[in-house]
Amino acid sequence: MDRSLPRAFVVLGDVGRVHGDALITAVMAPEPWNGLTDEVIYRTRGQDFHRILRQHLRTSRFADTVVVSVRRQAGWSWSTIVFVVDQRDDHSGMSLQLRRGLVTASDHGLTRVVVPVMGANYCDMSDSSLVEALGDIAGPTVRECNDARSRLREIVVVTDDTRVALELGQLLR
Repeated sequence: MDRSLPRAFVVLGDVGRVHGDALITAVMAPEPWNGLTDEVIYRTRGQDFHRILRQHLRTSRFADTVVVSVRRQAGWSWSTIVFVVDQRDDHSGMSLQLRRGLVTASDHGLTRVVVPVMGANYCDMSDSSLVEALGDIAGPTVRECNDARSRLREIVVVTDDTRVALELGQLLR
């Protein structure tokens, strides 16, 4: 069966206001630190976010990804969070983290995922791993997610930085 590939696009704004089935975010373990998470998440729901992550990391100590249902709690725009965990201190590149998150979201039948990218994180990357990761969205990672079971249709990259939005928008054309 020939299925259309998921559509990837960039939104300039507040990730807390962009609706989707799931938020994909990278975290370091054992101490939860949200590497790709927009500041807005922390300002609006930070304590809940960390409490949920700590609780699930304890029960999933060696998992690469942890999928948590948050049942659209007040102030959240997603019903699920896919935490991509770098807990072996290998500091895996963003491309691998994003790939893990997208494949996990696809495996869980999610149709629209939100990927927050802070301007500061993007600007500080000397190895261009975000560019590589987002290039994968338009290429191999999306094809990997595109099997008969996959319902993944939209990948929304959200940033709060105009320059980053323009650059990423060009990349995903």
